[in-house]
This record gives sequence, C-alpha cells and structure tokens, in this order.
Amino acid sequence: MGRTIQEVALMALFGIFIWTLIEYTLHRFLFHIETKTYWSNTAHYLLHGCHHKHPMDSLRLVFPPTATAILCFPV
Repeated sequence: MGRTIQEVALMALFGIFIWTLIEYTLHRFLFHIETKTYWSNTAHYLLHGCHHKHPMDSLRLVFPPTATAILCFPV
C-alpha cells in the first residue's frame, strides 16, 4: 500500500521535529553530565567531548555513528 505525497511530507516533517527534540534533549541533559570514572570520561569524550574540543572540525560528523545506531534500533 503506497503513501500519498502529503503523508510522506507530513512524516518527513514529523521525523525532523522528533529528531530535533531528541538531539536537543540528549545534548542538554545527557551529554553535559559530570563524569567521575575513567570509563565514563572516555565514553563521554567519544560521544560528545570531541565536539567541544574541535567544534569547527569539518571532518567530524554531527552525531556519532555508534550513538545513531543505538537510537535506530531501540530495545
């Protein structure tokens, strides 16, 4: 069963809205937590810390592929 152009456009807009909300929420409340152990510091740096260390690096992705994969396949 196919989708109409209006349905596809609405789903695309909804997806953009939801992704923006999720990314902001993760950035604000998860990626800026205080870490205390070696492993939590390492995970934080790999997921987000490099973004603040090199904010203008044109070779960096907007969102890490590993985190994207986790969000794409929820439990």
